[in-house]
Parts: sequence; structure tokens; C-alpha cells
Amino acid sequence: MTPAFTQQAIVAVGQIMRLAAREIIMPAFGRLGPEAIRCKSGPLDLVTDADEAAERFITTRLRDAFPAARVVGEEAVAADPGVLAVLDAPGLVFVIDPIDGTANYAAGVPLFGVMVAAVQDGVTVGGAILDPVTDRLALAVRGGGAWEDDGHGHRCGL
Repeated sequence: MTPAFTQQAIVAVGQIMRLAAREIIMPAFGRLGPEAIRCKSGPLDLVTDADEAAERFITTRLRDAFPAARVVGEEAVAADPGVLAVLDAPGLVFVIDPIDGTANYAAGVPLFGVMVAAVQDGVTVGGAILDPVTDRLALAVRGGGAWEDDGHGHRCGL
């Protein structure tokens, strides 16, 4: 039997997301030149250097924290859609959107977020959504509730 995905595990994921926001996402916010912003599938589907760097950062740290897990990132899928095949495999898979709302991010509009879902044996078992601008982090674990973590040890149920 696969061990349950715990509240402690999703808190660790949230810490990784906050670190990526502090070290990569927010320092580049409002400072991207045109060379750092590209179209993927069309003019409204953008990717930035910060998207790619944040995805690499989060992927590396998730693999360090959860060595048996696999990671599927939005930018990795854009480069190779075959990466999605791991979602059908048994075990733990993290699905990352390093900057959801890239068009806003690229335009300097402070309405974007970082999202990570945990999928175990094909079932979503946890999720985290971070607003890097306000550092508000919403966390949820299947069967364990949902809450907001303010980053200072305070939790508020959602």
C-alpha cells in the first residue's frame, strides 16, 4: 500500500514554492526585458525566463524532498508532451505550474500564482497555491482539510 500524502508533506511543498517565489519569481517581477518573454503556442500563451527557472528550482527541490516522486512541469510538457505519461504510472507525481498567469506576470500585473498538485496513484491527494506578491499560501490534503498558511506559523481553515 502507498503511504498517505500528509499535511506535513504539503507544508514542505509550500515551503519550496515560497523559496522559489523569493529567490526567482519576485526578483524578476516587473524587470523582464523583451528577450526574457516568449510565445509558446500563441500570442496569449507566454513563457518567461522566470517560469523556466522557477520550474527547474521547484522540480529539483521536490525531487530532493520526495526522492521516489516524479515531477511534471508545465514548461517541460510544452517542450515534450510525452512527459504527461507519468501521470498514469503508480506512485507520487507532482504537477507544477511555476507561474500561473504568465501574461499578467510578464506585463507587471500582480495577479499570478504558483501552483503544485500532488497526484498519488492517479488520484489528486494534495495541492498548494501561492500568491507570491502577498505570500498567501493555500494548502489542502485529501481527507485532511484545507487551510491558509501565513508563513509565520499561523493557520486558518478554509
